[in-house]
Amino acid sequence: MSLKIEASINASTFMLKLFGLMDYSTIDGFKLDIPENIDKIQIDFTNIDFIDSTGIGSLISIIYTAEERGLDVEFTGLNDSTRDLFETVGVFRIMEALLKGGL
Repeated sequence: MSLKIEASINASTFMLKLFGLMDYSTIDGFKLDIPENIDKIQIDFTNIDFIDSTGIGSLISIIYTAEERGLDVEFTGLNDSTRDLFETVGVFRIMEALLKGGL
């Protein structure tokens, strides 16, 4: 299986819909050019079947880039398994610390 990304811009939001697997074999396809003149990155995980540590690493890279550019990041469509994984490895804490100045 592979990773498919549908990218679009709605107003000032860069929206990404992910399909398939985010793992070591597909992550090279997740290199993104984040457009200028946006305020937010929204990533939809509704159609993600699996994500491993390399996929999480790529997401954390996006979070860091967003922080550098003053952008907000929102994850949508997380199933319980993915949400638990993100909580376990600290993705949400990283988001909160970097993007909201918390922790």
